Amino acid sequence: MIDQTAAGFVMLAPTIWAALNGAVLLGFAGFGALIAYRQWVTARTKVQLDLYDKRYPVFVAARDFISHVTTHGNMTDAALVEYLRTITAARFLFDAEMLDYLKSLKNAGIEIQALHDTFQPLPVGDQRAALAKQKGDRVIWVVAQFDLLEERFAPYMQLEARRGKVRQGALFNRRLR
Repeated sequence: MIDQTAAGFVMLAPTIWAALNGAVLLGFAGFGALIAYRQWVTARTKVQLDLYDKRYPVFVAARDFISHVTTHGNMTDAALVEYLRTITAARFLFDAEMLDYLKSLKNAGIEIQALHDTFQPLPVGDQRAALAKQKGDRVIWVVAQFDLLEERFAPYMQLEARRGKVRQGALFNRRLR
C-alpha cells in the first residue's frame, strides 16, 4: 500500500513545482521589464543631452549677438552673418515662439545697422536726431534682452527633474564621495 502522506506529497509536488516555476518566470519577466524601463529612461536622457548639445550653440550665438550690440552700439555684417549661420538649425530644435524671438533679435540687429547707415551721412539736424533716437531705442531693446536671454532659453535647456531621470545640474555638480 501507498502511504497517504507520501501519496499526498507526490500529488502536491507537481503543484508546488508549477507554482515555483511560475514565480521564477514572473521574476524574470519583472527583471526584464525593469531593464527595459531603465533602457527607456537612459535613451530619453540621451535625447535630452543631445538636444542640449545642439541648442547650446544657438544660445551662445544669441548671447554673442547681444554682446556685440551692447559693446559696439551697432551691428556689423560679420556679426550678423555669424548669428544667422548659427541659428539656421534653430528651426529644427525650437518651437515657433522661440523662433519668433530669435527672428526678432535678427530683425533688431538689421534695423540697427540700417538706421546707422542711414543717419551717418546726414548733416546734424532733426532728421538725423530722429533716426539716431530710433536706433538708440532698438539698441536699448537688444541690450535689455541680455538679462532675459537665459530665462527665454531655460525651458529648452533643462533636463527633467523626476525620479529615475537625470536631475538638473546632476551631470555637472556631482560630489566625489
